[in-house]
Order: sequence, then structure tokens, then C-alpha cells
Amino acid sequence: MRAKERKPITVDPAEFGTYVHAVLEQTVKRIMELGGFSNVSVEDALIIADEYAKTYADEHFSQLDSQRMAYLFRRNSLELSVVVRELWNEMRESAFLPVAFELAFGKEGDMDAIQIPAHNMEAQLLGVVDRVDLWQSEGRNYFRVVDYKTGDKAFSFKDVYYGKNMQMLI
Repeated sequence: MRAKERKPITVDPAEFGTYVHAVLEQTVKRIMELGGFSNVSVEDALIIADEYAKTYADEHFSQLDSQRMAYLFRRNSLELSVVVRELWNEMRESAFLPVAFELAFGKEGDMDAIQIPAHNMEAQLLGVVDRVDLWQSEGRNYFRVVDYKTGDKAFSFKDVYYGKNMQMLI
């Protein structure tokens, strides 16, 4: 019969991160379509986020139908509403406007890799940026790179030494 022990139904941190990123991206895009954060109330922003959260869950987690999953998504929606509220507060006061989402740079990305010249060695910076915001003032462009953090990854000097997981350091 090849019976195996059943795994508990859960959403791992990576899946939760993908879920939050997708919901935030769609929420910000929709708010911008509606005229920006100054034209959309925090209550409406929360409703928009909740709609995208439900749609995402239906599309990606519908096979995980259980009381446990229902509880996890209720808890996750509470966490997501806190994040959306903070995002709304920040963007409402900011002169920056979102201009790019999931901007990849490097191999097959939206932009070339960032070259880092050095005396003895050169390096390339590759990756994906969750969001890029733009503020234009006096004919100059100012960019803000935003990375949504949903997990708790430990900092490792060993990773830095080998040029890995340097996102937060940089």
C-alpha cells in the first residue's frame, strides 16, 4: 500500500511571502488606477486588499480545505491588513509614486545586471526588486527601492563572505 505519514496542512513562510507580495502588488496597482493613495481611503484600500487576498487564496490554496487552513487565512488576513494599513499611511504622506513591481535585473531580467567594478575582481548584482517608487523634483528623478519582508531570515556573515543573501545588507 506504500502508506506514508500524513503531513500537516500548513502554509510555509515562502508561500505566505508570495501571497503577501502578490496581494500588495495588486492592491497598489488598483489604488493607483483609482487615482492614488490620496484618493482612496484606508477602508477602501483594505477592501481592495481583502478581495485580492480571497482571489489569490481561491486560485492557489483551494485544494487545502480544512478548519486549520481557514484559521490560518483568517490570521494571515489580519496580518495583511496591518501591512496594508501601514503601506497606505506611508504612501499617503509620501511624494514617491510606485512605478515598477517585481523588477528583475540580471539574467533575462527587465534590466541588465548591476556591474560592480573592483581592483582585483568584478561582481554582478542580480535579483528582483518588489517595488520601485519614483519622486520627481526640480527636473531630477529620485528612486526608492522597496522590498517587502514577511519572513525572519537570520543574517549570516558566511553568506556575505560568499556573496549570497546580501539583499538587506546592500
